[in-house]
Amino acid sequence: MPNLNAEVWVVDNNSVDGSVEMVEKKFPKVKLIASKENLGFSKGNNLAIKKSKGKYTLLLNPDTFYKIFGLSSIFPKSKRFGKYHCGNLNKNKNHEIEILSGAFMLMRKAALDKVGLLDEAFFMYGEDIDLSYRIIKGGYKNYYFSDTRIIHYKGESTKKSSVNYVFVFYNAMIIFAKKHFSSKNAKIFSFLIKIAIYFRAIIAIGSRFIKKSVLPVFDTIVLLAGIIGFKTLWESEIKGFDYPKEFLFYGIPAIVLIIIGSVASFGGYKNKVKLNKVLNGVATGAIAVLIAYGFMEEEYRFSRAIIAFSTIWSAIALTSTRLLLHFFKYGDFAIDSNSRKNVGIIGDGEELERVKSILENSNFLLQNFVFIASEKSSDAKYVGDISQLNEIIQIHKLDEVI
Repeated sequence: MPNLNAEVWVVDNNSVDGSVEMVEKKFPKVKLIASKENLGFSKGNNLAIKKSKGKYTLLLNPDTFYKIFGLSSIFPKSKRFGKYHCGNLNKNKNHEIEILSGAFMLMRKAALDKVGLLDEAFFMYGEDIDLSYRIIKGGYKNYYFSDTRIIHYKGESTKKSSVNYVFVFYNAMIIFAKKHFSSKNAKIFSFLIKIAIYFRAIIAIGSRFIKKSVLPVFDTIVLLAGIIGFKTLWESEIKGFDYPKEFLFYGIPAIVLIIIGSVASFGGYKNKVKLNKVLNGVATGAIAVLIAYGFMEEEYRFSRAIIAFSTIWSAIALTSTRLLLHFFKYGDFAIDSNSRKNVGIIGDGEELERVKSILENSNFLLQNFVFIASEKSSDAKYVGDISQLNEIIQIHKLDEVI
């Protein structure tokens, strides 16, 4: 806003995406605190609040209790169950509410001086609930003000479907209960939260398992349908006799499972897959079936023609499926062509330059590279250290790490 007398503080919690350099270059008037470790939401904000001089404090997040059991998602408009997100209220009107979101939270500095800053026992999640509760206990009121707008890009700090998110969020609620409830009520509430933790963790794990199982199950159905269809045609039109029922119930499923298992072992079910890996998996699975076929008693040997068709059909069906998934951009799935790679190099000193030189002078298709320190370092050439590896891989979209 023009003519607004305000100071802007940015606290960087040891990010690895170049945020510090970007803020320094593009926003030189911003007061920047570049932490060398991830202090968490509460401690990071408190650093800036303590140094700020304004009459008001506005928290901006770069990133209840019916929420705990998922009832707020099931009944978002309910006055009781949807209280956390206030889904029952008219968003175009002002309302007195209980909980303010730490993503956009404007408060009097005098109120913070009275009730205290964000509780640093909450590393992530729950700190805004705790502060909102203390503000009410301090004699103040919390309001939702409809004339403001804020875009909040959620879900980057932690993945909401991950088991880690479940434990971090719900353990924050246990901290809140122990802090504000009586000893007896805190124990009951903690017990209920622990039930919720296991309940939501099971859902998260189950959801991930189902998501990972969709493609293998689909492949299995497609292969079974194709092979059974060929078997039926082969019996009626060419061979003129029926195979034993055991072959239908055991033989064909065994062929399919061996091929699917082989494709999986070659990485055919990764989100970023190479088609040659799928074909290698099919070929290896077919060889395994032929070897098993060779060791069978003569009376149990069924048909080499069906094995041959199974191999050809599997190669066609599995590669076609992946091409379609890639074309329609299904989920995170993509075909990994021999395109240039983003590479992270972990090491120190001259060794980094040596590895980089080897890559640049080889036939390796290098698009970009980043240096990663083997331990904490303040050297600007590193995007982070090995303790931040997962975050670095995600942000810099690394294909390989050396």
